[in-house]
Amino acid sequence: MIDLTFKTKAAVIAFLIEISRLDQAKDGKTFSPAGTYYLKHGEYSSPDYSPRRYKDGWGIHVDWHFYSGTFYAPQSGRVDPEYFANKYLID
Repeated sequence: MIDLTFKTKAAVIAFLIEISRLDQAKDGKTFSPAGTYYLKHGEYSSPDYSPRRYKDGWGIHVDWHFYSGTFYAPQSGRVDPEYFANKYLID
């Protein structure tokens, strides 16, 4: 399993910049999927990834955008390393 814990915010941003499947927003702090993103049931926008400080260091935070009351919608929070690796790091 991949470790997505970093020592600095700059390290998280540098890591996210290197991923070709993510585009950096104009604010420089938020990243979203590049190209075509297929929305899940109840989702109204693609997820946003950003650096966030946690107890054990810096990590990647995901904000999911689902309509209220959508069943089985994922919760926003620290990104699941296995999901993130399968979605963006493995070809």
